[in-house]
Amino acid sequence: MKRIISLLLCVVMTVGVCCSCTKSEKTTGKVKLKIGYWPNKDTDPEKYEVYEGYLAQMKEKYPEVEIEKDSTSIKPDVFLTLASSGQLPDMYRVAYTEPQRIIDAGYARDITDFFKKYGYEEYTNKTSLKVVERDGKYYGVPYTLSGVGMWHNMNLYEKAGLVNEDGSPKYPKTYDELAETAKIIKEKTGKAGFAIMTKDTVGGWQFMNIAWSFGVEFMKKDENGKWKATFNSPEGAAALQYVKDLKWKYDVLPENILIDKNEIIKLFATDQLAMSICGGLSWLSRPIFLFNMNKDKIATSPTPEGPSGRYSQIGGDVWMFSKEATDEQVDAAFKWLAIKGESPNLTEESYKNLEDSLKTENEAGNIVLETSEINIWDNEDRVKKINDLYAKYTNVLPYLHVPFVAENTITKSEEPVGAQKLYALLSTAMQKVLMDKDADCAKIMEETAQTFQRDVLDKETY
Repeated sequence: MKRIISLLLCVVMTVGVCCSCTKSEKTTGKVKLKIGYWPNKDTDPEKYEVYEGYLAQMKEKYPEVEIEKDSTSIKPDVFLTLASSGQLPDMYRVAYTEPQRIIDAGYARDITDFFKKYGYEEYTNKTSLKVVERDGKYYGVPYTLSGVGMWHNMNLYEKAGLVNEDGSPKYPKTYDELAETAKIIKEKTGKAGFAIMTKDTVGGWQFMNIAWSFGVEFMKKDENGKWKATFNSPEGAAALQYVKDLKWKYDVLPENILIDKNEIIKLFATDQLAMSICGGLSWLSRPIFLFNMNKDKIATSPTPEGPSGRYSQIGGDVWMFSKEATDEQVDAAFKWLAIKGESPNLTEESYKNLEDSLKTENEAGNIVLETSEINIWDNEDRVKKINDLYAKYTNVLPYLHVPFVAENTITKSEEPVGAQKLYALLSTAMQKVLMDKDADCAKIMEETAQTFQRDVLDKETY
């Protein structure tokens, strides 16, 4: 018994010493911060070197902060696994579609005090604030904000004779024109005129822009405050019929109908695809560094207009934090963002760092273009400085690029509840009509709405 008691005392003393060490590290200000989405040294060496410069400045200014690099990209389908097993970086980046899901799952870290302390609440675009806010608290830092638009392969437009005298593409202004333009390109070049993603959740996400323009209302609350699926409507059937017609009436889609983002980019970059819905500025450089596509053969435009208007879904990226991140780690992360130039107040240091980043992108041959993005800041002085900086390093032919969000574009965030599950169901609906020439669009939308109501809205498992 004496031996057991002695052993227990040793264990307690050891734990006490370890705890003391941990507390000592905190009191001395030593902070270890693991940052995700770090540029990969092999696949993105130029950006990696820029980050190394940021890191050197961070070490010099805040020597108490030790940063660990993590190049992992947090995908929606693996997030819960990483979070539940404690493998998330202290700071990581996700798309706009994810913060509310992460909050619902209980893995979001409340950063309200730091968000206000560093001026983000006052100067962040109000649309972006909604993405990271819940019940007056903030759980993330908006990184980019962009609308959905279209991109066009100029090699195929030129072969099809669809180029204006000034060299700009004769891009479609309406969805009817899109089908006709895609048909001309297919007839003249033998290549797919248009493609829409159809796999997993990304298909439904792209379909949303078409559906809104056809007047589809996906859900609304009844008199009892309960959400009801409402897209089993004539407008819903018409939107799905449009996608079906692209395959069976116009024959302008790629042979493989099960397509994701990577396949779209590959087809586009290798001159197998003329146009598709483009998810943001970050897409534009991928054909260049993945397939060596000429950047001057990429054009952009707003989404087409449908019977009920022109719609563009707002998207972008958000920095979020592990539930286990300490106050010291979160504070260090905000200091890191300031050094990178991703804060409301632009210092000389952060301005120079942002300029170095744009210069590097320019020299690497990647597209530097501001017009397809929506500014995430409401700080007018900062916005002007950044716009002037982008103008200095923009490296595209101006006549090829029309902003994604035109003056008459209606910008809209994703549907308020169950969006990811809705996207997946809509992807399946598109697959059905693209694989079956005799598919009944109205019936499929009815069945899809019933499934969404039963499995999501009625269960309130958003």
